[in-house]
Amino acid sequence: MSDFEIKNQVLIKYTGRGSSVVAPRNLTAVRIPDMIKEIGESAFAYCRGIETVWIPDGVTAIGKNAFFSCRNLKSIRIPESVVKIDDYALKDCPKLTDLTLPEGIQKYGTEVFSRGVHLKNYPDDFVILNHILYQYIGTNGTIVIPEGVTYAGMNSLSGWEMDYSVEHVVFPASMESIDLYALHQDEKMKSITCHQIQVFVNEEEMKWTNAIELIRNIVMFLRNPSRKKERFLKQYREDMLFCLEDAVFQKIVDTGKIYSGDALEYYLKMAIEHQLYTKQMILMHYQYQHSVCKPRNLFL
Repeated sequence: MSDFEIKNQVLIKYTGRGSSVVAPRNLTAVRIPDMIKEIGESAFAYCRGIETVWIPDGVTAIGKNAFFSCRNLKSIRIPESVVKIDDYALKDCPKLTDLTLPEGIQKYGTEVFSRGVHLKNYPDDFVILNHILYQYIGTNGTIVIPEGVTYAGMNSLSGWEMDYSVEHVVFPASMESIDLYALHQDEKMKSITCHQIQVFVNEEEMKWTNAIELIRNIVMFLRNPSRKKERFLKQYREDMLFCLEDAVFQKIVDTGKIYSGDALEYYLKMAIEHQLYTKQMILMHYQYQHSVCKPRNLFL
């Protein structure tokens, strides 16, 4: 028991063999005492000499950063009694490739694992609980989220691991909302698609944060088309629409709900200045069809 700092049945810190940041020649296995009910924050963080961990039945929670950067950890036994795994609990454990999550998990934190880990009971590489996507742990550069997912949580699609860049993300029709920080910035990101609307990302015109926000608003808009008072675009520049493909731009313009005040004149001016002839024709056709001499405020 001298290897464990324990308080009120919470394992505060492991100080035994293998707890050094520098990995020893011979790795070790750790068996956590049966009396423990919770593994505390950073209890095993940076223990580079640990290869195997056995967590006893009765443990209900694994705290934030509990096993963070245990870079030689290959095997960990997580009992069915565990209902909560907090943020980054097993992040940066590159040799941890095969394990099973308890079926009764109720709270799953942000980026619990690094991408590349294989969960035996999540063969599709998506950790989804109650229709919420908590984390993608696969290695594919194109992520197609399964139908039935209604929300993508914070950092659920991120992967700061250098070997696993995300280039394309496709959200399902069932998606109701997306966290603004579902994705980290990725230099190789090329496109995000939702409800068959594709937004292309590039460094000059459409940065990833604006792309995510545009997709978020598209989702809100298409899921709630009758909410005329809900601004379709908010908290970012309206000219981001010009980064959309012409066909998508046409689809959004046809809804008649993206203009406020003098926006139509502004769009026409921008289209002319940037020589966006197709978008210019789309806007002029809309103006002619609806006899819009001076644009109406369509949010009122």
